[in-house]
Amino acid sequence: MEELIDLKDKSIIYELDKDCRQSNKKISKEVKISKEGVNYRVKNLINKRIITRFFAEVNVAKLGYGTYKVYLQYQNVTEDIEKKIIDYLGKQTRTAWIAICSGRWDLIVAFWAQDIFDFNKILSNFLNKFSSHISTKQTTTTLQYYVYSRKWMLNNREGKMSCIGGSVKKEKIDNTDLEILRFLTRDAKCPIVKIADKLKLSPSLIIYRIRELIRKKVITAFRIDLNLEKLKIEFCKSFIYLQNKTKEKEAQLIEFCANHPNITALTQCVGPWDVELELEVESFERFHSIMREISNRFPNLIKSYESVLISKQSGITYIPR
Repeated sequence: MEELIDLKDKSIIYELDKDCRQSNKKISKEVKISKEGVNYRVKNLINKRIITRFFAEVNVAKLGYGTYKVYLQYQNVTEDIEKKIIDYLGKQTRTAWIAICSGRWDLIVAFWAQDIFDFNKILSNFLNKFSSHISTKQTTTTLQYYVYSRKWMLNNREGKMSCIGGSVKKEKIDNTDLEILRFLTRDAKCPIVKIADKLKLSPSLIIYRIRELIRKKVITAFRIDLNLEKLKIEFCKSFIYLQNKTKEKEAQLIEFCANHPNITALTQCVGPWDVELELEVESFERFHSIMREISNRFPNLIKSYESVLISKQSGITYIPR
């Protein structure tokens, strides 16, 4: 990682991960280099494909959708069949995320659905095509999905947290709002004047509508995607089974994870397990070290855990197509 980026680059990435729409002038004050220096370094990080995307993080619960995940273990799957499975899922309008894994699961897919019946229809359509290649499957319903800024970048415990999920309740938004969301989920740094020109509206109206989407918590953050492979960082997930669960104990676990530099997300869910963690670490050994630390800290709460190493992600979208 040291060969690709230095401390100033890390500081810029950290700031962009908290809010990628903040100005270079504001970032320059935080990282203590000139605005021109920030501009040059950001372009360099993009050209090196270290920063791969700027996007608006959207709480789809505010658009009337819940998040459901399917975890699959294959049987009789060749490389060609896996490609067909992933191609099929990538073409579905309700697919939010596809992760190719090694470990407990071979594939994890997140879907957006209006309710459990809607999700069952999506899942049934998939299984009708590929059930002969599925050895084991599990499903979960997401209650809350907490996203933390990448504190490991500067090895600190301060950062920004956002929350996706909660009760599914559609906010009053119109087609113009949806078009703005489409622009910002594709490119969160898209200039206001460009959005205004495309939608034939005034820049001041676009600014007002974005502020309203933030106020209504439809937009929860402006973040970046990183090429973790280039940075020699592993993306791991753990699935934690709890025991003797109380609100107080679970809150303590969530607080601990929110402050841990390597934990980038926590999901509370309904399913076989209770909590999912997402971690970005320098090695799989470091991941297990962190999980042992958490297990030792909460011995009366954590019963056991399973894990996967995510080798590739695809089909990532931030609003239903």
